[in-house]
Amino acid sequence: MNEPPRLLPERPSLLAAISGTMRKSLGFKLLLVGGILLVLQIPLAMTYGVRAARERTLWSVEREIAGKWGGEQTIGPPALTLVAEERWTETRTVQGRAEETHRRETAWQVVLPDELAAEGTVEPEVRSRGIYQVVLHRASVRMKGVFAVPPRAWRHETGEERAFVSVGVPDAKGLKRVRLVVGGEEVPVEPGTAHVWGAGFRAALDPAKFAPGASVPFELEMVVNGSGDLLFAPAGRNFSL
Repeated sequence: MNEPPRLLPERPSLLAAISGTMRKSLGFKLLLVGGILLVLQIPLAMTYGVRAARERTLWSVEREIAGKWGGEQTIGPPALTLVAEERWTETRTVQGRAEETHRRETAWQVVLPDELAAEGTVEPEVRSRGIYQVVLHRASVRMKGVFAVPPRAWRHETGEERAFVSVGVPDAKGLKRVRLVVGGEEVPVEPGTAHVWGAGFRAALDPAKFAPGASVPFELEMVVNGSGDLLFAPAGRNFSL
């Protein structure tokens, strides 16, 4: 009796062998996962690009609006500045002879309030440019305080003195209304801060009102526009906000 022919087992193809080996390889699996993550980074990078472009546009819109309305404001409270021209003579001996040199120098004495109370209200306002919104604010500020005038700090003989009360407003274009009363008298203001604050306004006053030992009350009312931060610089021995 003839036996049926035996079939030899089919050998796997080279491609199938490689595929099976790769499925069992941990390194290949890690490489595959890494490749998928790398491909997914492409849309994520595109999202970052859009976000960065919109942030730059928002900053540009904020600068544009703040340039017309007012930027960040840090209110510097009233400070009294006394100014005098000091004059003195220095004597030295040169080759056995006494020589005199006449000197002149501008001296500044800054006096902060002995008492200061500040209060106010802030009204927010939203401005839009397309999809972008910027929050602005308008602050109504009122300050009351007292200057306790100390003895003069001049080291030499002085000529005529000058006196100023200065208030700090970093972005002066946001300043809309000012009323300053010193010693019971309303005084006009002008740009400048008499070397006290970086920017703001000041009022020129009669230095005779600020004799050593005098207590001079003041009141300040103003309306200031701004954007971003609104801060108050604490100054004075007794300060309340």
